[in-house]
Amino acid sequence: MAWRFKASKYKNAAPIVPKPEACIRDIFVGSYQTYGNNIAASAAFIAFNWEHAGSSLAVLPIDDCGRKSKTMPLLHAHSDTVTYLDFSPFHDGLLATGSQDCLVKVWHIPEKGLEQSLSTPECTFTTKQRRVETVGFHPTADCLLYATAVGWVSLWDLTTQQEAFSNNEHPEVIQSLSWKQDGRLCVTSCKDKMVRVLDPRASAPITLAAESHQSIKDSRVVWLGEQNRILSTGFDAARLRQVIIRDLRNFSVPEKTLELDCSTGILMPLYDPDTNMLFLSGKGDTTINYLEVTDKDPYLIEGIRHSGEQTKGACLVPKRALKVMEGEVNRIMQLTSNSVIPIMYQVPRKTYRDFHNDLYPDTNGYKSEMTATQWLNGANTPVPKISLDPAKREHGDAPIIVLRGPLTEVVNNIANKMRSAQSPNNISTAAKIEREPYVKPTFVPIKEKIKHMEQQSHTEKCELEQRFKEISAVHKERDEEGNGTPLAVENNGNGNHHPHHHPHHHPQQQQRETSCSSFDSETDGGRVAGETTPPKPLPRTSRNNSVSEQLAGTAGSVGSGEDVSPPGPVAVPAGATNVPRPVARPRTTSGYKPRLGPKPFCSTGSSGDFSFEKVFNVPAVPGAEPGSDKESAVLPGPTVGDSSAPAEKNGNTLTVSPEPDEPKDDSPTEPGKPEPAEPMDQCDVETRTIPHAELRKVSTLVVNPDTIH
Repeated sequence: MAWRFKASKYKNAAPIVPKPEACIRDIFVGSYQTYGNNIAASAAFIAFNWEHAGSSLAVLPIDDCGRKSKTMPLLHAHSDTVTYLDFSPFHDGLLATGSQDCLVKVWHIPEKGLEQSLSTPECTFTTKQRRVETVGFHPTADCLLYATAVGWVSLWDLTTQQEAFSNNEHPEVIQSLSWKQDGRLCVTSCKDKMVRVLDPRASAPITLAAESHQSIKDSRVVWLGEQNRILSTGFDAARLRQVIIRDLRNFSVPEKTLELDCSTGILMPLYDPDTNMLFLSGKGDTTINYLEVTDKDPYLIEGIRHSGEQTKGACLVPKRALKVMEGEVNRIMQLTSNSVIPIMYQVPRKTYRDFHNDLYPDTNGYKSEMTATQWLNGANTPVPKISLDPAKREHGDAPIIVLRGPLTEVVNNIANKMRSAQSPNNISTAAKIEREPYVKPTFVPIKEKIKHMEQQSHTEKCELEQRFKEISAVHKERDEEGNGTPLAVENNGNGNHHPHHHPHHHPQQQQRETSCSSFDSETDGGRVAGETTPPKPLPRTSRNNSVSEQLAGTAGSVGSGEDVSPPGPVAVPAGATNVPRPVARPRTTSGYKPRLGPKPFCSTGSSGDFSFEKVFNVPAVPGAEPGSDKESAVLPGPTVGDSSAPAEKNGNTLTVSPEPDEPKDDSPTEPGKPEPAEPMDQCDVETRTIPHAELRKVSTLVVNPDTIH
């Protein structure tokens, strides 16, 4: 593909103008006949001429917006119009101003801005009755100030506050001055239609000279970064605005000449050496042209043009203050008659969630390794580069602001640094840079960091699982050691085997344990200190849905004092006592519980004998005659009212146990007389506990013997 058709990353950079609410409004700016841009910006502040005289400056934060009052604090800089102003590249609060009153002043802006009007400078220099046209700071040496006045070029050392260099070889007024990015050379444009290259440290400062724009109107010049090329703007003989690019290797012949239009506005070139973006803003124009500078033909590629309000001045914002996470590659502060508009140039991308490294090459940093004295003595230490990637910056995507305090504090710090560098025990900074290789810091991308965290989490999880298995194995070994005695296994008829331990129990507790679940007895006997065993299921009843025979055996053993073992084969270890087999608790209802009635067919003792006479015991009806049919119909047996037959309560039935045989009284009774009945209140049975419904049922059984089967 031919060079002229090669696409550029910044070709489609589009200007974005904010809403009026995001601009500084209601300010007062006049028209000034100066060679300056009337506005300057650092990473923290912006400063511009105020009112028609222009002798005062308004200094505001870089991100300020809204309406401004006429009574706002101002910087009362000079007694005449301020012709030029510039911020230090190494101190965002250090401002230099030049004026028509032939003075150059240096100001310190507080960290919080101007809270009250300021009129006392840090230092002042005079140009000997010559009007100051341009002023600024050296790009690489700290505390080195330059200024031009008529045909003079001067350098001042702020640490000593003395003039370090002066040259008056320009026959006419110097209209513009620009430094090469490495700080070795500078170029000037003069009213005599010439451009000159100067080396202030050489014996003959002016090294190159060539004819430039053929009009006496204002012309500006800018050095194209670290390249050996310069760019100038002005007017030709026909008063057409033009742009000229020159190469130092063939300085007398222009490399490129571009004719623009016949407007009368003076072009202010704003150049970014990192992206090679050139902005041409004319005083009084309503448009801002964007061009991209290349090192091959066609050299200048036109971009998107911005049209807006009439321009009074313009400047570029340092790269340290750009919104890199929004694709902002440059920002122009446009000064109009009543507002300051920040115009953002944004490169269109699909998304701005990530940092686009290809749009932001490393730029010059904010720390200088060289002082003014060292530069004057011949040193050429470049400014270290910094990255604009938020991941590599201390405060992320926030602007990098450098505030070093008042000028006296800055000078003291520089003096201390030089004294420490001159001590024999310390190595100079330049020697450290030459001897010690630069180690580039490594930064871990966020995806790799997340992957590392996941791997670490997986490793910890595996370690925890392994630890859990080891602890489980230890507990299992302890259980086996604590359960060394063989367990008794029995079969309940359903094919389910239940192990049981056989601890010694008190005989009184045996009946209670037979009616409860076997969970307590098993866990108490098999539990190891500090261990927890899971509960075992309750045993089921027999298949014929009747109460287990174990209940009868247990009841018999409790009543008679005999030890009755449950039927069936049971494996009993040696030295272990018999423990009753666990059975299910009989179901009971919370409602009616009959006191009388048939008893379940089960053995009442160890002998296993039973009779219907003991089951169906019905009390005699009060007032019944002996020997009558009704009495004979009743089955023989003791009555409820008979005191000789003590009653026994057992569960839900009321049984009467016979007493041993005693001699009976065989004396005959008189016929026709009823047998005297014992009063109910003198009997042994607590009849008050028998409900009336039960008594009525008993009476019915006695009166109607046919109901008894």
